[in-house]
Amino acid sequence: MGVVISANCNQMAIFSIKDRVGALDAALQVFKDHGVSLTRIESRPSTTPDYDYDFYVDFKVRAGGFRWRRRTGGRAAAGGWAT
Repeated sequence: MGVVISANCNQMAIFSIKDRVGALDAALQVFKDHGVSLTRIESRPSTTPDYDYDFYVDFKVRAGGFRWRRRTGGRAAAGGWAT
């Protein structure tokens, strides 16, 4: 299921990663690839045993810019992009 953004608004994404070289860079590449400007990023130790860090990312969305989907796969919720 996706949500189409119909007006300019602020959004938040929460994702978790393992501690390895380049993991955060790879996760943030999704935002860069879609021309999304981040307004805030925060990290915390993960509450999920399979991951090392949880990231909270705020960003601005322009109307019709993309569709945002929430996916879960037996793990912590993760965001996904669909064009």
